[in-house]
Amino acid sequence: MLPRLSWIFALMLFVPSAAPAAVISVDTELDSDAADGSCSLREAILAANTDLSYQECPAGSGADRIVFTLPVPATLVLTDSLPTITESLRISGPAAELLTVDGIDLYRPIFLDSTHNDGLLIVEDLTLTRAYSGTGLETGSGGAALIGTSDAAVFRRVRLTANRSLNGGGAIFVGAADDPAQPSTLTLEDCLLEDNLAEGVGGGGALHANTYSQVKIYNSAFVGNRADDGIGGAIRCSRCLLRAERTTVSGNEAYGNGGGIAAFSSIGFSSRLTLRNSTITGNSSGTDTFSSGGGISAVSPELTELRIENTVIAGNTDSTLPIEPDLSCPDALLLSGVGFAFVGDNSGCT
Repeated sequence: MLPRLSWIFALMLFVPSAAPAAVISVDTELDSDAADGSCSLREAILAANTDLSYQECPAGSGADRIVFTLPVPATLVLTDSLPTITESLRISGPAAELLTVDGIDLYRPIFLDSTHNDGLLIVEDLTLTRAYSGTGLETGSGGAALIGTSDAAVFRRVRLTANRSLNGGGAIFVGAADDPAQPSTLTLEDCLLEDNLAEGVGGGGALHANTYSQVKIYNSAFVGNRADDGIGGAIRCSRCLLRAERTTVSGNEAYGNGGGIAAFSSIGFSSRLTLRNSTITGNSSGTDTFSSGGGISAVSPELTELRIENTVIAGNTDSTLPIEPDLSCPDALLLSGVGFAFVGDNSGCT
């Protein structure tokens, strides 16, 4: 068996040694599960999971690809949460402005929980909106997408707007891994995460990355997200590794620490954040008496590393005393700046 990273690389390039993949075409915007002459997205996922034909969808084979041949622009209105994705899969829309999956404030479209905890999901060129995580113990986090233990997900040119979760990760929740050598991973490329809401204490208005997870973000924007009862208005990194490049975090709000980004570590579990060529501005940490760090906050008895390269952290607000508008740094924070690293108000850091 190939090592995990090599396997993922081979799968993404579709090298000849990989299992031959099937292309399953969705030709209706109806969210149906019936012998009605069409292949719906729901039916296509089931065919890909089982490698068997399902209703009018052809059988999957290996790491399948779902494409859309329906008239566009189109909106797929869900009638229930879509099936759990148990095998590696690529879902390719025509463009974010041409295809929308609408959860109508009730249902989640993406749940990756692969059979052997080594699945790869690629989602590209579509919009996920008004999704909801549900209320069960397993489904209370990740409004639009829940990434399971030691699985990997890549979102390219995806808009995630107006999604919400009962607990953490208003748009996306990356599950904890049992072993740091087999992390859960998420990559965002050219994505917009806007107006998402984490209702519960899990926080991370748009994104919550849990223990031993690794997140890479490129050319993306987090705008107007909220954590109404937790930390991290846009992003909560809980004992995770986070790298963001050419990314804007603006206009987000947290009830607790980190209006833009909150890094949480605990004894024996550290977090590391690297921000390059990015802007953190216009965020606010809010109404909790103990809130701090309108832009970025590190909450940690364990070493947390924050590295900023050619990055601006300024124009954020903190509404509770002591006022720490842009950065809040515990004693255990290792803060380093490279190149043009500008902090507007360093009242929360020495």
